[in-house]
Amino acid sequence: MSMGRLATSRCQRRRVRAVAAFTLIEVLMSIFVLALGLLGLGAIIPGIIREQRVASDRTLGIVVANDAKAYLNARADLRRLGLPRAGTGGGSGLGTTAGQSYGLGAWLRDDQWSRSYTWDTNSIDASDYEDLGNVVIGGRVSVGGSTGSVDPAIIPLSDRLYPSPASNLSAPQFVWDFVARRLPPTESGGYALMADSSLGLLSGTPEQWRTGVEIAVFVRRVDTGIRVPRGETGFGVMLGSASTQILPVGVSEDGIPTGAGANTSQGQIYPPPMTLRAEYDNAKPTLLRLENDTLLSGSEPGSTVTLQNRLLLASQVGQQLVDNLGNVYTVEEVVDSGTSFAEVRVRPSVSAWIPSTSGGTPDWDDEEAWSEIRQVVFVAQPPAAAIVFRMGVEPNAVKSPSGSGAGRQPL
Repeated sequence: MSMGRLATSRCQRRRVRAVAAFTLIEVLMSIFVLALGLLGLGAIIPGIIREQRVASDRTLGIVVANDAKAYLNARADLRRLGLPRAGTGGGSGLGTTAGQSYGLGAWLRDDQWSRSYTWDTNSIDASDYEDLGNVVIGGRVSVGGSTGSVDPAIIPLSDRLYPSPASNLSAPQFVWDFVARRLPPTESGGYALMADSSLGLLSGTPEQWRTGVEIAVFVRRVDTGIRVPRGETGFGVMLGSASTQILPVGVSEDGIPTGAGANTSQGQIYPPPMTLRAEYDNAKPTLLRLENDTLLSGSEPGSTVTLQNRLLLASQVGQQLVDNLGNVYTVEEVVDSGTSFAEVRVRPSVSAWIPSTSGGTPDWDDEEAWSEIRQVVFVAQPPAAAIVFRMGVEPNAVKSPSGSGAGRQPL
């Protein structure tokens, strides 16, 4: 082979090797593309984890809400409208049975409570709720003509934690709260199950005493920022057996979520369900306008939360609002807002049978009170679940006196 051919052959082999190799620029470009992909994957993973947690919370939230419903229905003391009369002859005065509780009758027998069938927390002991998380219904009832008295019904924080303190876990995951409203009178004007005639009501009992209540239960995840000191448990911290009590969810007195529970020694409170006035135009079936609630009076838990912060809490995307007819909505977006109002888009759409909100403040015997949207109730943190159910009446037993239908369709 000649020297010329040999040189040519070597040049060809070098060309082949050069074609088969990667240049430094190509390698750097590949690393750049790979880095972009990894960055994108890293940005997606937290979102996936968050969505998985939300889905898990919603599934567990329904379980907790149904447990709360079963608990409230199982409390016989809550289902009493009033106390039996003293003596076997049905004389005047109240019974003196030791340990007897007044139950939800503390609300129903107060004709100012939920007078226009709106959600009402005015009869709950505000200081006990905000400082300890306990729900105390009404006050201690004195027994006429005797030295005895009857204790109010109490739903302690320990009963509303999930899992319960009796579990083998060190800390709860959820806590549930509830709010109630009076249901409209029955069509016949007779007594409902909660107002059993054996309780000896007077013949002149107002009609709004004669029916049951509707309950809205909200399930919230315990604040994730709560710190448990070494050697103590989450249950001990939240129920007061640890060195410092931190309640499972918390806001400042004016309504800003802490994310780390409520330390009442630092001006924080356990946040109760809160209300806002709501207006609805049936030409816009997905919009609700929220304003200051003028339907309530008196002292209620969370009364120090400012209107501006209530509006911000109620209009969070994913927040769940329950109207005064018992319908549950999820906030999708804020359409418009100001210092004294917020207009939000919700799902599902408001039912077509519900009319637009009219002016004025109806009384308990005005049909507008049980047929129009006038109020919403919510909790500070968007709940894992919110359910509505009735106590004391069958779902299809509640009718307006005119026979034109109840404030909501049967459950």
